[in-house]
Amino acid sequence: MDKITRITCDLDTTNISALIRCLKVFRRYKFTEDLTVRKSSSGNGYHVIAWTSTKGRTLKKLIKIRRKAGDDKIRCDLDLKSNRQVQVLFTKKTKKEIKNEKTKTSTNRINSIDV
Repeated sequence: MDKITRITCDLDTTNISALIRCLKVFRRYKFTEDLTVRKSSSGNGYHVIAWTSTKGRTLKKLIKIRRKAGDDKIRCDLDLKSNRQVQVLFTKKTKKEIKNEKTKTSTNRINSIDV
């Protein structure tokens, strides 16, 4: 049985073009079944989170996909260097912050984006 892992993209901008580019990359790699977009706690960016099968996807491949999606290069390098599978998005989480930040993204809306 394949393992399921979380893949994230930490966008340090509120530029909608960067968010759309990230969603296009996630769609290209079929990460659209369970996808969430959150505004960062600072309000200066977005966190895109998807769940995917690890079948045929090494940590190195997942990080390459994150880079293509526009993820923070330093964070990707640190995750690769430390061989961390889990990507941390927040320094502090509270139920209130998660509730206020979480917006479920429709698969239909993502699939409608032209690649």
